Amino acid sequence: MRDQYLKIMLFSIIILALCGSCSHRSHSMLLQKTDIRPILNPNEGALKYQTTIDLFKNHFSGILVAKQIDSTHAHLLFISEIGMKIFDFEMTKDSIHLVSAFPGLESRPKAIELLKSDLGLIFLNGIYNKPASWIRDSTSSFATIWIDFRQRDGKRTNIYITNSETKRIQRIVQKKGIRKKIQVGYDQKEGLGPQSIVLRHKGLIHLTMMMRKLD
Repeated sequence: MRDQYLKIMLFSIIILALCGSCSHRSHSMLLQKTDIRPILNPNEGALKYQTTIDLFKNHFSGILVAKQIDSTHAHLLFISEIGMKIFDFEMTKDSIHLVSAFPGLESRPKAIELLKSDLGLIFLNGIYNKPASWIRDSTSSFATIWIDFRQRDGKRTNIYITNSETKRIQRIVQKKGIRKKIQVGYDQKEGLGPQSIVLRHKGLIHLTMMMRKLD
């Protein structure tokens, strides 16, 4: 597992270095679910993760339940260890909406927006049917797909590193300009999905999510 992680890290560094100048090596496409397999599936049950979230000076721990309801709707429900609902988000094809949150969190719109954005990144929200570029490492089983998103504060690029054979996501790097802003790592197990997920922000935003799948 450690050797695979080191290979992914090395490949990520190479791609990050090349992305700005590798257009002649890359291929364009409209991203489909056959290119990156979705994490959530309406034909499967809910995924449950023991989860800790460190958001600025706040620490939350509990169980995150992620369930695809149908082809266009999913719910992300986070419940504390004492059974209190921390938040409930509804995820549609291209967006995430807050359904409810406990008052101390709901009154902080910036925190809510961060959680929405990061959960969307983790669960691959809004990436399908988007123009993308890809490149494959011929010396390994990894492929890299990147998508440019336009925002009010400029362009950001999401880089998705996948297993070329299984099409499962292995790592995501979000950058703005040349700076890495967010990294997401997945420990995948064939047929069972991500066994653990770790998201970390770089820079001034202090937000970390650590998720471990429950049986």
